[in-house]
Amino acid sequence: MNISTCDCAWERCIYGAEETLQLLAEQVEKFGLLGPLVMCGDFNAKCEDLDMDCSEGVPVRNVIDVVKNSQGEAVVDFLRDGNMTV
Repeated sequence: MNISTCDCAWERCIYGAEETLQLLAEQVEKFGLLGPLVMCGDFNAKCEDLDMDCSEGVPVRNVIDVVKNSQGEAVVDFLRDGNMTV
């Protein structure tokens, strides 16, 4: 199992959201080939109940935050594109 951490609060990144997620996608592609991948970190992403189709065997996320923001939408899109979940 590979575990990755990152701090991607857009307002503190030297790159914009799109560039940051592209760099992260490259790392996911690289390290995902080595086995299961767990990403942890601060994305400053409020995901509310944005639609996340979970893989079989993955429990449905218990939503406790009723707020969403553009970072949350970007992260959810990123996760969908990478076949990942929150």
